Amino acid sequence: MLMFTRDKGEAFYIGDNVKVTVAETKNGRCKLIVNAPKRIKVLREEVAERDAIEVQSHSKT
Repeated sequence: MLMFTRDKGEAFYIGDNVKVTVAETKNGRCKLIVNAPKRIKVLREEVAERDAIEVQSHSKT
C-alpha cells in the first residue's frame, strides 16, 4: 500500500495509463478526477462490492 499527500490540482499515476488528479478538497473529503483508457474499469469500492455480491448470488442459482 502507498499513501502520500496531494494538494488541489496535483496528480499521480497508476501504471502508465491512469492519471488521478485532486480536483477539490473540502470538509475532510476530496474529489478526484480519474483519466483512464475505456478498457480499464474504474469503480468506487461500494459499487465493486455490490457487483461481486450480485455475481456470487447469480452463480449459486
